[in-house]
Amino acid sequence: MLSVICLVFIVLYFSSCLKSKRPGIPKDVISVLDIAGINKPQLTKFILNCMEADDSLKLDACYYLLSYSNKNYTSFYSLKDSLGNTYNINPGRFSNLREILLHIDSLEGANGCLEYKADSFSIDFESLNSKQFTDNLFVAFDTYNNNKEWLTYGYSAFKQYILPYRVANEIVEPFRKKLRGLLNDELDNELSFEQNVLKVNRKINSLIQYDERYVKTMHRPLIDELLETGKGNLETINIFKVKAFRSLGFAAAMDYTPALSDTNGWLAWTTVIAPDGNEIHLGACDGGLTEPIVRSLAKIYRRTYFADSNSLFSIKSIKESTPPYLGHYNYIDVSGLYGNNYRFAKKTSSSQKYLFTAVYNDGKWKAVDWSLNKDSIMIFENMAENVVYLPTKWEDKRCLAIDYPFVFKNGDIQVFKPSLKSGNFDLKYYASGKHLMANIKYKLYYWDNTWKVIGDFKYHVDGISASLPLNAIYLIKDDDIFHDERIFAMEDGNQLFY
Repeated sequence: MLSVICLVFIVLYFSSCLKSKRPGIPKDVISVLDIAGINKPQLTKFILNCMEADDSLKLDACYYLLSYSNKNYTSFYSLKDSLGNTYNINPGRFSNLREILLHIDSLEGANGCLEYKADSFSIDFESLNSKQFTDNLFVAFDTYNNNKEWLTYGYSAFKQYILPYRVANEIVEPFRKKLRGLLNDELDNELSFEQNVLKVNRKINSLIQYDERYVKTMHRPLIDELLETGKGNLETINIFKVKAFRSLGFAAAMDYTPALSDTNGWLAWTTVIAPDGNEIHLGACDGGLTEPIVRSLAKIYRRTYFADSNSLFSIKSIKESTPPYLGHYNYIDVSGLYGNNYRFAKKTSSSQKYLFTAVYNDGKWKAVDWSLNKDSIMIFENMAENVVYLPTKWEDKRCLAIDYPFVFKNGDIQVFKPSLKSGNFDLKYYASGKHLMANIKYKLYYWDNTWKVIGDFKYHVDGISASLPLNAIYLIKDDDIFHDERIFAMEDGNQLFY
């Protein structure tokens, strides 16, 4: 009862402060307080803690965290069928990813399509208490101030990439003291900034390894669980890495691409930002991103705590349905930093408010970028070379074509619009370097606003001989659920895969 009375007193006192004519609380923070409901006393107590510290930077950082606390959240998912039945898949009980996929396939055969659905969301301004906010901020500042001699970050970099208490939509937990204690001995003042980053990264890689069995889970383990199992997927490992570097006073963020452009799946990695602005990209292993990986990045985004006004998440309404990764959380587009510099602009007959470009991934077209449909013109910036993009709209939770696929090559754009003319070609591969197998029945398609069947074929010694409509994108598939087929074009009589 005493604690309740104290919190009520804080709210009453704080309300009087808001009415003061002195420079006070920023409007965006006041708007958060106004909707905080029963958690308002906790937020006001956090502000008072920072006021009492008599440090203008700490108070500014407090306002920064609170102003975006209504845009950051934890999400909880479960695997469900169309009737709402829930299924639990423990990756540790399977030997490999193939067994998991076969298990899911058998479940879907009996219960229909399974997909991960969000059960609930925990929004930060409603769920986090004063202690969580305060401890994170004060420990972050202690680390920042103690490291200023050699980690000479400006306050803006600290605020955006060291201070935040979360990386993505994981459960919020204290991490700074625990991870700093675990990794601080790895730092060596006689080494360069990059050498220290790589040394810490190697240590983390020795503690936690990527395990493909965890790809099909949306469970986000807490730090202790992740360290105990020593296994994780791309998201959980990189969330850990970003927190680890932040706990040591390094500016860090998680970069990602929604869908790889020349293979299946998505990709995330940790980027450590040096005080001079240079970036170190940490791949799944000890090194950075390999050249083949960089070539497959159609678009690259950086998860942020702050909301960028140019992101789809910032401008769309909650009720508007948008593709995964693009409209569900804070990010900035950093594709230009990775060398993507092409621009696509074209008139469209679509009436949709938002339009998208998609790449072929995991048997479907997946959106990787968005454009506001303004005056019937779609504009896409910072696009990659040698990546086939498909202009689409988002309808019924899937990408539907609104124009023909295109690719940038040597500064020019090639549009794949099927011709009325045909040509005879010998086909030997279903993906780059992956040979068609004898006595397997394949189905051959070409793209014309949807996949259209050319025919069924069996591979023989001399390959598959087929008549194809010219200037199109093609696809060869069989009935194997593990068949990693890729789209391709014909160039000088040869299959060119994308």
